[in-house]
Amino acid sequence: QGFSLATNTLRDLAGNILPQGKFSWFSVVPDIPIPTGYRSGGFSILGVPGNDIRIQVPGLTIGKSIFAVLTAVKATSSADVSANGSSISSPDWMENYKTSPEAVFREFERRIIQNKVGLDAFYPRKNILPAVQQLGATATFYISSYEKVATTTPYPNNRIQARCIAATDQSYVYVDSAITNPDYDLIAQIRKRFEEGIRPTIRDRFGNEPETGPDGDASNSPSDFQLRESNGRKIMYVRYSIQNDITRYGTIAHEFQHMVNFWQKRIKSPGLFEETWLNEGLSKYAEEVCSYGIKEGDSNTAEILRLMEISLPNLSLTKWSGLENYGFSYLFVKFLSEPNRFGTTSREITRALVASSNSGKTNVEGVIKEPFFRTFGRFSVSLMLNRYNSMISNDYGIKGLDLKGTYAGVTLPGILVSPVPPVGIVQANLRPDGCLFFNRTSPGGIATFSVKNIGSELNAWFLDER
Repeated sequence: QGFSLATNTLRDLAGNILPQGKFSWFSVVPDIPIPTGYRSGGFSILGVPGNDIRIQVPGLTIGKSIFAVLTAVKATSSADVSANGSSISSPDWMENYKTSPEAVFREFERRIIQNKVGLDAFYPRKNILPAVQQLGATATFYISSYEKVATTTPYPNNRIQARCIAATDQSYVYVDSAITNPDYDLIAQIRKRFEEGIRPTIRDRFGNEPETGPDGDASNSPSDFQLRESNGRKIMYVRYSIQNDITRYGTIAHEFQHMVNFWQKRIKSPGLFEETWLNEGLSKYAEEVCSYGIKEGDSNTAEILRLMEISLPNLSLTKWSGLENYGFSYLFVKFLSEPNRFGTTSREITRALVASSNSGKTNVEGVIKEPFFRTFGRFSVSLMLNRYNSMISNDYGIKGLDLKGTYAGVTLPGILVSPVPPVGIVQANLRPDGCLFFNRTSPGGIATFSVKNIGSELNAWFLDER
């Protein structure tokens, strides 16, 4: 870092006074380590409206680069950095979830307690099923009609009849009665994989679900009110028509984490819900830890990551905008949970996030023990450097996942790093908790990189190839 001194009061490490007016260079120890193989002119520098960021890198060989990772701190930010970008508006919250219907229920239940949705769909919960179900017995189940996400059939006709065709002391499996010839071997396999694999793994990595369903609880306080379409049980829905085992069992693992998360937060406070972006990241990671992830052939996650990488300049980690956010949230949780990065084991982080009495960014800060902007900066630099196969502990990358790799037939394009031209200014726009990536190729001598006309707080993380 270079400074022009205004007084004769600053001393170097040897005690010598640094003379007024002289331009002096300092080596500054950053809060987080600079990646091996790079040097930095600032890691990071806080940019605020009215103050430009400008770094100079002396002696940068022709053809070598300066890289800049810009991350928004609090709100949508803009800056002139000679790179392309586009401004994003924030539509109605429901519109953000239209392409990801599963996530809408997480956001809906979170907003219930905040009185952000109407109460016309609420009734005190009722016992819908008997406490003990018998093989061959039929029961009526609601499929939520809320916002026509799961079904377009309006209440009260949004019900199906289903028959119990598997029952143990751990679980019951019901199949829609419209399926007249169910595959009993498949049902037996579903029950076995859940009871012997998914359930114990999720419990170990994230925590336990409630001991009984809602109708096993005698209390009936306002905080216990549910949708009029609640089935009053610990229940997960899976499409019978799913043909891919990875998708089928990954979905069960995903939804079971949501059940665990709901209960663990409720233990702390009836009104506590995890924010949707973090809850969905944990559930996508749950698919992986149950061995139904991208390395096992999960083409859905591979496609979601491809879409995320293409859309990343317009995405916010914490403000949901569509299907691509599953990929963004999944990578963030995978990054946090890497063994020996922030915890000795993966489960140390995941269990702490689920059991915490906080949610969202405050939850992450409490578990990771550093400001969120710094954790997000580490993560953003890791996306750019993609050191997925590094043997260095805590290196910058998503361990074991090549962001330019091919998985289940889907090739990931990698993170877009926009070149900064020698002349000209182009507007760049950052979403809240979003990130953009730039590089400037050195013409030789002193290379300069500037970020000007900053709209709101952002952090600039600079790396160079000296």
